[in-house]
Amino acid sequence: MSRPSLREHRSTLVIAGGLAAAVAVVLALGVGAVTTTAALDPDNPDPSGARAVARVLADEGVDVEVARSADQLTRLRPDASTTVLVTSTELLGESTAERLLADLGAALLVLAEPGPGTTEALGIDAESVRVRVREPRQSACDDPTYAGLAVEVDRAQAYAGDGCWGDRRGSLLVEPTPGIVLWGAAEAMSNDQVLRADNAAVSLRLLGQRDRLVWYVPSYTDLVADD
Repeated sequence: MSRPSLREHRSTLVIAGGLAAAVAVVLALGVGAVTTTAALDPDNPDPSGARAVARVLADEGVDVEVARSADQLTRLRPDASTTVLVTSTELLGESTAERLLADLGAALLVLAEPGPGTTEALGIDAESVRVRVREPRQSACDDPTYAGLAVEVDRAQAYAGDGCWGDRRGSLLVEPTPGIVLWGAAEAMSNDQVLRADNAAVSLRLLGQRDRLVWYVPSYTDLVADD
């Protein structure tokens, strides 16, 4: 079982109003020196990027590493102390999905808004639908990690099945297979939406459950012809 370090040892920071101020400072200092424009990229300080969350996680003791190719992910050797977050999930093909699962080991896998093609490539049966969450939605699930926390995003992916932040259309966070989490409200991690509702706390609790975070941004250059 993973050790939920941020939830158990830094819960006061996660829920305190001071966190919002810390994230705001990161955003202000992050302007400029853009290295990528990819959405939810940890090095992107633009509104669609996720540099703020990555830096706050690192400041709070999570070892954040970035993999930008399948080979880099393999070299980082995820293990039981690791959460692997995959953004730009649309760039995963069958070959890179297979490599991802092979490299995963006992790590926790968090997929940011995977579509049907991605879940199928990973062998996950998860019907989904696009939704809007324009007002704060409570977690309303049994997982104490997210108790009392609300998310609010412009657009999200809802997955069939029981999970957190659900309604009749599906849940924004589900775990269809032990150790694999589908996170449909990934915009909550973005620089321009992380301060809405409890998005910051949700992001830190989701990604800070283990001591190490490998942030995997797949590359289209890894794809083979069959993909």
